[in-house]
Amino acid sequence: MGINSISDLVGPEYLIQVPVSDFAGKRIAIDAPNYIFTMASPLYYRFINELDLDLGGTSQVLPWLGPARERFCESLCSAIGKMIFNVAAKGISLVFVFDGEMCIEKVECRKLRSDRRAGIRAKALALWKSLRASLPLDRSMEDIASLRKILAQDCSILENENEKVKTLIDTLGCAILTADGEGENLCAGLVNRGLVVAAWSTDTDLYALGARIIIKRFSESKRDHFDVIDMRRVWMGMGMTPTQFTDLCIMCGCDFNTNIPKIGPKRARDLITKHGSIEIAIQARPDLEWSRLHHVRCRELFVPSVPRMLPPLDMRRA
Repeated sequence: MGINSISDLVGPEYLIQVPVSDFAGKRIAIDAPNYIFTMASPLYYRFINELDLDLGGTSQVLPWLGPARERFCESLCSAIGKMIFNVAAKGISLVFVFDGEMCIEKVECRKLRSDRRAGIRAKALALWKSLRASLPLDRSMEDIASLRKILAQDCSILENENEKVKTLIDTLGCAILTADGEGENLCAGLVNRGLVVAAWSTDTDLYALGARIIIKRFSESKRDHFDVIDMRRVWMGMGMTPTQFTDLCIMCGCDFNTNIPKIGPKRARDLITKHGSIEIAIQARPDLEWSRLHHVRCRELFVPSVPRMLPPLDMRRA
């Protein structure tokens, strides 16, 4: 998810810690799928490590997908609810932005992720069945730990869990918007149109979309602060225009293309810095596999969007 290896260029030196109180009285757009997954990952890891694997039982329901999973969903809703209350107490309004229809270019990427999850589950299921078929004294702690490790790689939010989270968000009075396409495009559009002050996401597609202010997370090193990326500092530091930086992101590789072999982020930066655009770089280096980039279509996909109509009621609640 996001721009491949862009952290090699946009590193900690561009991260600034901003007091949460600086956003008081303002509105922040949250890339909802990204935020929910980010919150879910450590909670799912803990859920798996505390889960009764039912190795001695007769149930055919996989314990990590059965009723026990409700505890995971409850902890996820609790964590998100706590965040909403804490942020609201600072006088900050939140707009949760959900994905709409997936663009065709992302279908293959999603399929690869789905296939990966299916592979993890198949591997976990085979090991689980093997452990259940063995005598208790024959089950090694290493095999059980290995099963938990495999399961922890399969953190995904089920549809019913996503709906429960969305209901919670709505009940707590936050605005909810559904994008026509990718949620991060709408987040970037809301920021750049001045409808919100920042977009909250760890998805580096927001770099390519040119969202000016991006909140990555609550700072771990400084209490009551956000870790923030100001893209204007990035563009200045790179000596690039926003359009050139988007070309750089496309060259790094993303969900919609693959990068040119042996052209990593630093060489991509050098090419854009020297030539100014992908088109001029193509003329200068016709020996490279430029067709892999699909750069014209990627530019079209990396355009911030805004909803056709902002729902007045929801935005007042925001």
